[in-house]
Parts: sequence; structure tokens; C-alpha cells
Amino acid sequence: MPGATLETEQLPLFDNQGAPDLRKLRDRAGLLIMSAQATNTRRAYAFDWKDFSSWCRDAGRHPLPASPDTLKLYLVSQLELHAVSTAE
Repeated sequence: MPGATLETEQLPLFDNQGAPDLRKLRDRAGLLIMSAQATNTRRAYAFDWKDFSSWCRDAGRHPLPASPDTLKLYLVSQLELHAVSTAE
């Protein structure tokens, strides 16, 4: 997951039978996250992120963390190009 930090995993000192398989849990979490949204939704989010980050680069702004001013300016720039319903 973008932006997520993983905790350092420790090697077990003793036989760790019954401990959860963290790799399997991570794989399952990834599948659940991917299935929570339709393919077209993920595609649209990816396009929007690329557009926003490109705008930030051109404007000399940081996309993460985006300041309220950066978001405001981006939205205004979108309203100059698109109808309000598209920007929503």
C-alpha cells in the first residue's frame, strides 16, 4: 500500500508454531483491497493521481502531503478546463 510503513519483523527465537503467516495475510489484504473497487474505478483513480501529480510538478508544488492551498489551486485549474460536474 502506498505510504504505508511496515513494521520490522523479528526472527523468532523459539519454535513459533501457530504464529500467523504474515506473508499470507499481506497477500490476502492486497486481494481484498483490489477487489473492494471496480477495475474502472481504480483506473480512474490512477488517471486522476497522475494528472494531479503532473500538475503539482508543473506548478512547483508537492503532491504529498498536499497543502490546502495546493488542492484549492488544482481544483480551480480543473474548473477552468472542465464543467463542474466533471470536476466533481
